Amino acid sequence: MNSTLLRQLIASGESITMEFKSTLPSPDTIGPIVCSFLNTQGGTLIIGVNDNGQIVGVDSADRKSTEIQRHLLDKISPKAAWSVNIDKVGGKALIVLDVPQGMESPYVYDSRIFIRKGTKTVAATGEDINALIDQRHTEGSRWERLPALGFEIDDLNIEEIRQTANEAKEKRLYRFDDPGDPLSILEQLGLASRAGIFNSAVILFGKNPARRFPQVRIRAARFQGTDELSPFADNRTFEGNSFELIEQLEQFLRNHIAIESQRPKQGVKRSDKPVYPWAALREAMLNSIVHRDYAAFDGGISVAIYDNRIEFWNSGSLPEGITVENLKGPHPSRPHNPDIANVFFLRGFIERWGSGARQIVVRCIESGLPEPQWSTNGGGVTLTIRAQSAEHNIRLNSRQLALLKRLKADEPLSPGDYFLSVVRQVKERRARKDLLELLEAGYLRREGRGPSTTYIRTSKPTP
Repeated sequence: MNSTLLRQLIASGESITMEFKSTLPSPDTIGPIVCSFLNTQGGTLIIGVNDNGQIVGVDSADRKSTEIQRHLLDKISPKAAWSVNIDKVGGKALIVLDVPQGMESPYVYDSRIFIRKGTKTVAATGEDINALIDQRHTEGSRWERLPALGFEIDDLNIEEIRQTANEAKEKRLYRFDDPGDPLSILEQLGLASRAGIFNSAVILFGKNPARRFPQVRIRAARFQGTDELSPFADNRTFEGNSFELIEQLEQFLRNHIAIESQRPKQGVKRSDKPVYPWAALREAMLNSIVHRDYAAFDGGISVAIYDNRIEFWNSGSLPEGITVENLKGPHPSRPHNPDIANVFFLRGFIERWGSGARQIVVRCIESGLPEPQWSTNGGGVTLTIRAQSAEHNIRLNSRQLALLKRLKADEPLSPGDYFLSVVRQVKERRARKDLLELLEAGYLRREGRGPSTTYIRTSKPTP
């Protein structure tokens, strides 16, 4: 994980979705915490940070993280997704466990059920267990778990299924009961039953998913201008299973993303880099494919490249309880399509859970771009990533420069505090404009809305 993003997580403190451990606890302490995250809202366990948020680090992190992963695979049922990663901050290694909210609750660790209450992991009572079961039945059958009528195992790419099993074993230590049997692999991943394959299996591995599900198609266009009325430079429609779509869309983006060349301050060799950070584009692409609403037959995915921005649109909505504003900060991980998302995780396309949106924000700001924006409209979610332009290369006034020099990276600032600090220099309207200009230029990011609005200093260097 990007160190800036990890520092932000640690600065948010312990909560129902966040817990710190200064030293590596026993597996019988880690297991209940992960189990409780699965049964509640998901969460993150960071080992190597004390209760005060001070980073102390973990010795022999590689070996210990592997031991944790193997223990959890053996002790938690039903099988669920979580990631165990090693990150470094200030030269100190941390073990970070990211856990999405499970969709098969109640989850059991070593024959016991745990939930989160506040910042604590506690054993579930009979009433808690009944509530978990009721919640599972209330949500009903997900579209990805419905039978794929008209499709048989022969309609799937068998080699792609076997490759998934091989990569899951290699990258995630995942074990299959019969890795040579494609149907058994699908069953273990929740993509099929002995009665037949599910919709999710067709989306992931189908030879021709669009035959039954036209909504899987992706439309990608490059416009010669800054709006949808501009003429096309290229206009494509892609079909195929999820992995084929990723390959096609990735190639389209690479073909149409401009390369920026810069002369070095020293030496003669120029440096070339894409106008947009590729890590942010890849996260945006994966989020669209993994989290979209596949049940909407009139939905889909569209990617529009303009002269000054890229827009990713996918049908669906944000997860329940997540708003556009808090999407950019720490938030629970609750995938729309957990079975599909789990396969992407096992294949290594998703490195961890719940950080995709924040990764996009950090990567854009580090590249000097304006903060990306999400909006909900037209039955879907739109992500807009803007290119750097003259309008964002603002000439900072003395007040803005003084503010940036005073704030440390990730330090919060309320509008009221800023107004008070400049009240003798300018009126409130001008002070508010100072903050908005810094936000648009990527020096600040915003959290909350209305009276609870807070601005956070990003890592973008002060000019």
